[in-house]
Amino acid sequence: MNDAREVAETTCTIPLPRLTKTQDALLRAAFRELMTTSAAVGVERLANLSGVAAVEVEEELAQLAAAGRVGRDRNGSVTGALGLTIDTTRHELLIGSTSWHTWCVIDALGILGALSETGTVRSTVPATDESVEVQFTDGHPTAGALDSVVFMPDHQAGAPVIDSWCPSVNFFPDADAAERWAAGAGVRGRQVSLPVATAAASDRWRERLAE
Repeated sequence: MNDAREVAETTCTIPLPRLTKTQDALLRAAFRELMTTSAAVGVERLANLSGVAAVEVEEELAQLAAAGRVGRDRNGSVTGALGLTIDTTRHELLIGSTSWHTWCVIDALGILGALSETGTVRSTVPATDESVEVQFTDGHPTAGALDSVVFMPDHQAGAPVIDSWCPSVNFFPDADAAERWAAGAGVRGRQVSLPVATAAASDRWRERLAE
C-alpha cells in the first residue's frame, strides 16, 4: 500500500462526527481558549467568544458531553475540546514551556501537525507503562521514538469517543507489541507507522479547526 493511500485510509478511521454549525464553532472556540489560557472555559466566556447565547451554549455543551465530545468540570466549565484537555491523562503535549494533555495520543499528533507547531509528545505504552517521547519540528516528527507505531482501534458509530475509543489509541514500540496488546485486550483495529499516523491526524485536525 502506498503512503498516500494508507494516510487516506487511516484518516477515515479517526472519528469525525456530524455536528451542528454551532457545536463546531463552540468546540473550536473552546479549543483555542484552552490553548491560550490552559484553564477551564466557563459557559459565559464561551458565549462571548462564539457569539452564541449562554443558554444555547449550555444546551449544546450538554449534548456534546453526552456524546463524549467535550470534557467538563463539576462547575460546567469546559476542560477539554477537540482532543486537547487540561485534565491529566497518559498523553502529554508540550509546546515551548507550556504543557497540556490529550484524550488520545492521536490528538497530540494531529494538533501539532495541523498547527505546524514545534513541540514534544510524551506518552506511555499500555500494560508496560514504558515511556515514549517524540519531538516535532514544524508539525513533523523529527527525533525520539520515531520507530513507534500507533494502534488505531475500530470505532463504533455513536459510541462516546473519550470513554470508548481514546483509551485504545496508543503508542507501541513496534507492530508486534501492538498486535499482542490488542489480542490480549480483545480490541480490533490496525497499527500504523508514526509518519502515517501524524499525516492522517494532521489532515483530520485541519478539518476540525477550519472555520
